[in-house]
Amino acid sequence: MLTMYLARHGETEENRAQVLQGQTGGHLTQLGISQAHRLGEKLKNEFFDAVVSSPLKRAVDTTRIILSYGHENKIELCDLLKERDWGEFTLHTYAEARKLEKLPDSVETIKQGMERGRQFANLMFRKYNGKKILCVGHGFINRCILSMIYGVDKNEIPRMENAECRIVEVYSEIAPNNDLQYSGDEVSAD
Repeated sequence: MLTMYLARHGETEENRAQVLQGQTGGHLTQLGISQAHRLGEKLKNEFFDAVVSSPLKRAVDTTRIILSYGHENKIELCDLLKERDWGEFTLHTYAEARKLEKLPDSVETIKQGMERGRQFANLMFRKYNGKKILCVGHGFINRCILSMIYGVDKNEIPRMENAECRIVEVYSEIAPNNDLQYSGDEVSAD
């Protein structure tokens, strides 16, 4: 069994401005830095066999703050943990994107995100089965990962707040699930 502490980065300037930051770096706000410190304090007595982070700046910055609370782990960067790719809508507002009847083909679909979430969970299970790891990512991909682990639609997974951490146990690799439904391609504040 793999025990995964799945966390979301702290609040960013782009979150506050309701901007689709996608796979850009992002800039933690003072609140985001405080949130990361609170999570670090909360996790300071936990031992992690490994620490994995999205390579995007907002996640790496959050991870570094968490590790400053007595953890000596090196950060393993994993592209599978990146946020949703908003393609040509990157750095546009949520309001602009919500006006569209259909998202452009350059935007990563929920189905693609779900598959990436499955690949991430399987990679972590193969590498760290029997261990406890901290993974710092983003709202969209974290919900995709949880959706695949639990075998439910992504929309059934509650939205993660900034610097929120959920603990999940993974008992086996996750097979593709062609029966799983993907509700719409919503524009959410993940």
